[in-house]
Amino acid sequence: MLLLDHLAFLDKIRENPADLAAWLVYADWLDEQDDPTGTFVRFSLDFTAGRVPVRAHSGHVKRLHALAARAHAETRGLMGVYRTGLPLRLQVCETALVGHERARDMFGYPRTFVFVAVLSGRLVRGMWLRAEDETWRPDRPVLGMALDRKAIDIVDAGTTSGTVSLYYLNHHKIPDGTILVEGPPPELDVLA
Repeated sequence: MLLLDHLAFLDKIRENPADLAAWLVYADWLDEQDDPTGTFVRFSLDFTAGRVPVRAHSGHVKRLHALAARAHAETRGLMGVYRTGLPLRLQVCETALVGHERARDMFGYPRTFVFVAVLSGRLVRGMWLRAEDETWRPDRPVLGMALDRKAIDIVDAGTTSGTVSLYYLNHHKIPDGTILVEGPPPELDVLA
């Protein structure tokens, strides 16, 4: 009977992965079965909504990865579809300014690395980002991206298990915890 119930929940979610209520009912049912997948579902939903506090060294991303390892494979896949299908939202974990001390900098120009957790959506190199609360708008799009020190062009929320570093020219101070979203270039934003 439990297997049939589980398959029924998955079928319901598969019909509409964006149905948040279905995910919450499924998580409740998993908790009643003492299934650790319920914790994964709840944490994933909280993480995606930006309700998980930022921790040093991307602890929240590591926790999501650890919970995912204990969850049902099909549930992980469906959660990935849900998270990637939402609009892009990133959470700043850390900002590193480089190039302000010439003696230590071999490139000789200021740049910023912004380490972000991909809460939802799809991030593509060359995107224009802005702070969700409108406190920060860069003068350039994302110039480069790396995941686990490997250069990348695109990352999906449903498949990434680590923080992504974004590279900008010039210095940009962005507080930890800031939520970033996709935005138009400044010249287009004026016309909107």
